[in-house]
Amino acid sequence: MRILLIEDNPVLREMYLLVLVPDYKVTTATTAAEAKIMLGRHQFDAVVSDFTLPDGTSAEVFEQFPCPAPNVLMMTGEPNNVQFQQLISRFHLPFLAKPFSPFLLKQKLEEMVVH
Repeated sequence: MRILLIEDNPVLREMYLLVLVPDYKVTTATTAAEAKIMLGRHQFDAVVSDFTLPDGTSAEVFEQFPCPAPNVLMMTGEPNNVQFQQLISRFHLPFLAKPFSPFLLKQKLEEMVVH
């Protein structure tokens, strides 16, 4: 399975990669601009995205790519953010509120792909 991981925090990104890379082919992006480039060039089975990015939000990515992959999982440290709530409601997206275990991320991805 090919996953696009959009996470700007290098420590969190590395932790997520540690649990995902053994089982998945993971491409990373650290900004909304990088994510748009990756989504324009490649097909992914899943997108795991932080909401707040250095150059905007993942909402801007989803405006350009409304259905970037069959499976999308959002992450945020601000689950009550109005823009975030609008995004997950509009696209009916599951999410994880930070902080969470990287193993929970892997478990959630596996559940999404099975269903």
